[in-house]
Amino acid sequence: MIDPALVGRAYGPYRYLVGAEEMRDFAAVLAGGAPGRAFAREAPAALTVPAEDLVPPPTYCVRFAIEPFARACRDEALGLDLSRLLHGEQSLELLEAIRPGDAIATRGEVVSVWQKAGMEFFTVKTTSVNQRGELVVLGLWTAVVLPAR
Repeated sequence: MIDPALVGRAYGPYRYLVGAEEMRDFAAVLAGGAPGRAFAREAPAALTVPAEDLVPPPTYCVRFAIEPFARACRDEALGLDLSRLLHGEQSLELLEAIRPGDAIATRGEVVSVWQKAGMEFFTVKTTSVNQRGELVVLGLWTAVVLPAR
């Protein structure tokens, strides 16, 4: 059982440097292509945009914003059996544009632990700020731990 006293347990900061080529690869994959240019039949639109004008799709922020949640899932203090762990839900609020060269720092905190129908749940709230201290992304990540059989 996850100890409710772990509410408030903090993770991070985890640092992430946003790269233009990585943003382009991410956009290419979302469009049904492959990372890199070797397999592209036509140049995806993201390849023709100057780096300073690139803005990634909203889901790009998962690349950095998930790290505190992932660390919490592996935290021995929570004592989770990862084979019984399921993704519950997540919500992400994008507050500022992410640009190539941004240095993002993400912190997280366990904000709730509860039980229902024999399952355990916990939620981690994450905050990601850029190098200027601007809040870029707020996230809530909830996991479900199935009962042991």
